[in-house]
Amino acid sequence: MQLQVDVTIIGAGPAGTLLAYLLAEQYDKKVFLVDPLASKKWPNNYGVWQAEWDALAQKLGLDLQACLANKWEVTDCYFGGSWELPVDNRLRLDRPYGRVDRDKLKKLLRSSSKVRVLEEEVECQVVANNIYDSPAIRHSAAGSVVLLSNGDAVRTKLIVDTTGFESRLTRRLSPPGEPPAPAPGFQIAYGCEVVVEGAFHYAPEAMTLFDYRQGLR
Repeated sequence: MQLQVDVTIIGAGPAGTLLAYLLAEQYDKKVFLVDPLASKKWPNNYGVWQAEWDALAQKLGLDLQACLANKWEVTDCYFGGSWELPVDNRLRLDRPYGRVDRDKLKKLLRSSSKVRVLEEEVECQVVANNIYDSPAIRHSAAGSVVLLSNGDAVRTKLIVDTTGFESRLTRRLSPPGEPPAPAPGFQIAYGCEVVVEGAFHYAPEAMTLFDYRQGLR
């Protein structure tokens, strides 16, 4: 079967799903969102500064407030134990913080009827710029064709790769005469949600950030 679409987005995480929603709802484009794990829960736990979340909601025209699971009016930072700071040194920031409800956010961004989700794989590996080790992606002057793992072919005007920093589909270009582009950097922050009985060291009205090397006290 050959399918026709304006934009094919490969990778159905938050970035790809948001892009699909905006293209469909704000630009009236027909979009395919391709990911073999599209129905799985998003694994990451997202925390946000309330001011930034509000600004993003206003810019995108989305009700992102409904996608917050928890809100804290202040944020306490414990980074003692290094740089000659006492372990119990607390820096309180008068900045509200929130925790995103991943299920509600995903439901909101999947609400467009103009986006079709295809739980299929694009089985290829980039070997040079726009050259792949299989015919799963083919480019021409008329557009591109994406061959899915079920045998369907998607003819599309544009392909967007949102599969992340370990992408098999995109090769990053370096300026002429420069060495190959390094692997992209990434940041990881760890968080946990616990139920505590009795006295507790941290203030319950505050979001608490601390140096992971200290552990919970």
